[in-house]
Amino acid sequence: MNLRGLFIGALTLRTETFTQLRERSDTFFRGFWVLLLAGLIAGAFGATQTFAATLIPPPPKEVVLNALQNALGVNSLMPPALQPLAQAYAANMASLWYEISQLPPQVGDWAQPLANALRWFGVTASTPFNWSYIGWTLLGGLIIGSVAASLGGKNDLNKMFGLTALAAAPQAFNALPALLATAATLTGVSALTSLNGAIELILALWSAAIYIKATAVAQRFGLGRAVVAVGIGVGALALLVALLTGVIAWAFGRFL
Repeated sequence: MNLRGLFIGALTLRTETFTQLRERSDTFFRGFWVLLLAGLIAGAFGATQTFAATLIPPPPKEVVLNALQNALGVNSLMPPALQPLAQAYAANMASLWYEISQLPPQVGDWAQPLANALRWFGVTASTPFNWSYIGWTLLGGLIIGSVAASLGGKNDLNKMFGLTALAAAPQAFNALPALLATAATLTGVSALTSLNGAIELILALWSAAIYIKATAVAQRFGLGRAVVAVGIGVGALALLVALLTGVIAWAFGRFL
């Protein structure tokens, strides 16, 4: 089973591809190669979009400051007594960030192409290792695998991690939204990105279908129980994130 066949089998949800991968001793590493390839493709085009943004003139200072203040400013969880302090902090941080961003480069013009190339390479190479790729594969596999085991599944982490890593395959097509966003950035025609939301939704649903299929095959049970396991696991993860966010907000308001 070569990488090309594995990639196509994942995209087309071929049961034979999933079952053959499950029976291998190197299930995780095979699945990881699919995740790595999809992440590198998406990262390469995403980094190109980021680079294109550096080629256009920066927006006026007032626009940047307002956007940063809104991002750093007051939220509904913050105690009223701290809101003036938070607003002042946001204004100062926004101003500081803007001034730093306007500093001239510390190297000559000759080094800028190299710096841009290294920046592009860094973004591309790091993409498969961020939360959306390997992070979700590992944490999601642990939580959903545990839920699946309680529903009668065979919770072999090697199989669970390797098979669910195939869900990253559709994310290679994030190259299309990135290309449209790059074109919109360079031309100023925002209509080019009008389909990006729909494309990203399709890719998310595609990945979800592969993840459910992979869970069913890894745990050796039907799609119905796989849907239940994934649903409970995602709900548990969302609850955990909400609890941690609440604790952090409470601690911030209590001790600062």
